[in-house]
Amino acid sequence: MKFLTRSTATGLLAIGLSFGLATAAVASDDPGPVPPSPSESVPDGSKRRCTKAIERRVIDLATWSARINLRNNLTPTQKADLVGQMTTTSNGLLTVALPAVQNATTRTELKAACKAILTDYRVYLVVHPRVFITASALGWLHRITELEAKALVLHNAGKDTTVIDALLLQARNLATPVPASIAGVTPASYNADPAATKILFNGAKGTLKSVELNVKAAAKLIRKLNKP
Repeated sequence: MKFLTRSTATGLLAIGLSFGLATAAVASDDPGPVPPSPSESVPDGSKRRCTKAIERRVIDLATWSARINLRNNLTPTQKADLVGQMTTTSNGLLTVALPAVQNATTRTELKAACKAILTDYRVYLVVHPRVFITASALGWLHRITELEAKALVLHNAGKDTTVIDALLLQARNLATPVPASIAGVTPASYNADPAATKILFNGAKGTLKSVELNVKAAAKLIRKLNKP
């Protein structure tokens, strides 16, 4: 069975990169592979569908990894950690999930193998939001550090930066705990309580929206104070 040719992966990766560095939009539901029908006497069609589901996830993970590596507001260590999370998931799909699908000899075995692609990896409902929410928080912290340095220059020049300092401090205090708050989310924890996981991710996104507003307000004030 042919899987993920070089031309296919390269072409789709290029398409993914054309969307830039913005966080990829991911569907709210993870449909997963189509399980084999009980009426199928030979599950080859289901094997192909489940193999395609793995292929799609591996390509998406590669695309997202490339986007992380292109960000200029993350350190090399931060990039390596985030890409490493996706590499681990991709390796699991290729070395565990794929052989399980291809080596299944009964409909029951194939159904379990196909279901595992969804439940054991949660590429779209766990890995993607965990990685990109973390990247967003780290990116905002990088921006906050830049603005704090600019505010200090203005302060040393005799300008009143009280409001700017307060905005940036609040933004830092909001953004700093976000990565740790979602680091422990796994496919297993999602499976145990999907609703709680979604609330956690949505809460982190809401927090970062507040961070964004504070940072933009501080940047605007800095620009104003820099005017002659």
